[in-house]
Amino acid sequence: LAKFARFFGPGMIITVAYIDPDNFQTSFGDGQDFGYKMLFMVLFSLVVAIYLQYLCLKMATVTGLNLAQMNHKYMPRWLELIVYAIAEACCICTDISAVISTAFAWNLLIPKLPLDAACVITVFDTLLILLFYSPTGTLRSIRYFEAFIGVLVSVIFIVTAIQLGQVHPPPGPVFKGFLPSREIFVSQGLYSSAGMVGGMLMPHVLYVGSMLAQPRLLEYDTKYHITTFRQDESPIDIFYRPSLRAIKSTLRYATWEMCLTIFCIGLFVNSAPEIIAGAALTQYGDFTDLYSLSSLLQTGINSLSATLFAVGFLFSGVAAGIVSTMAGQAVVEGAFQIKINPFARRLITRCIAIIPALIVCVSVGEAGITNALTAVNYILAIGLIFVLLPVVWYVTHDKYMSV
Repeated sequence: LAKFARFFGPGMIITVAYIDPDNFQTSFGDGQDFGYKMLFMVLFSLVVAIYLQYLCLKMATVTGLNLAQMNHKYMPRWLELIVYAIAEACCICTDISAVISTAFAWNLLIPKLPLDAACVITVFDTLLILLFYSPTGTLRSIRYFEAFIGVLVSVIFIVTAIQLGQVHPPPGPVFKGFLPSREIFVSQGLYSSAGMVGGMLMPHVLYVGSMLAQPRLLEYDTKYHITTFRQDESPIDIFYRPSLRAIKSTLRYATWEMCLTIFCIGLFVNSAPEIIAGAALTQYGDFTDLYSLSSLLQTGINSLSATLFAVGFLFSGVAAGIVSTMAGQAVVEGAFQIKINPFARRLITRCIAIIPALIVCVSVGEAGITNALTAVNYILAIGLIFVLLPVVWYVTHDKYMSV
């Protein structure tokens, strides 16, 4: 247990992708349309997500390289650049979603704050937090950052639990919803099920998940003087390969930490909106955008629930922005083998994302936010194919997975 506790942290960062703001609005809509029946797809999507993350973790632990570094080392240059462009687009789309979601939450909590001004605020909050994170820093500093992300996730978890406590759902039908039913595999149900899977499996988090395995491997090999890695170097410069002892010491604990964290927190946070909507909002009609959803919560439950929804959305957007910006940094450094100042890289990524977000907020306003988040999900679902295929290729070939 003491050793397991030292591995606690990366799972929290990865979990952020599975409690994304996009998932909240999708889950509320599915809860209104299908009651508790779509809970099975939440469970199914999370199981698939955990398996994909396990593949990334295993690849990174055995090779010592994250996904972007593996692509650079083993792919033809033309193919690597195509995969890089798709991955970069996915990171930017996720960042756009985070900017819009955070701006919406600020506007909801402070109605006098315009949407465009709230968008600008989101540039600084994420950059201020990421100023203290370095993927090649000491393990102690990385653990502090992991603990901070854990606090953000804990707030989302607590807020969701309080919201769920407002509606008192019947336990029997809720647990039955985790079993497959015909309605979710035909007509509109099949469309919503596909959307649930596509919205849950975020491609950018595969890069982050593979990146988080490196620090603890390096700590082990450095502690026992097994590797030639030196503290003034970065694994991006020398393609560090971990020892067999380091792999055996870390893989099992890292796997269990990741699986338990994603499953417990991700399942609860993504199931709660479906349960809340199924228990208290079905009789009020469908919502058209996020603002009408907030009003619906206030009418169907109470004002506290609407406020908690905004708070959860805010923390979810901030956390999602942090993780997508981390992914963007890993993608560009792996593809071009260049060291960019982390703050400059994050500033570029966030500024690229804020331009389309500002256009949406200024030109379309409140009505366009929900449509923009839906469009982002479509792009991410397509991008997942091209990001995932290299992972499957690497873990199924002994050329890469041998020590």
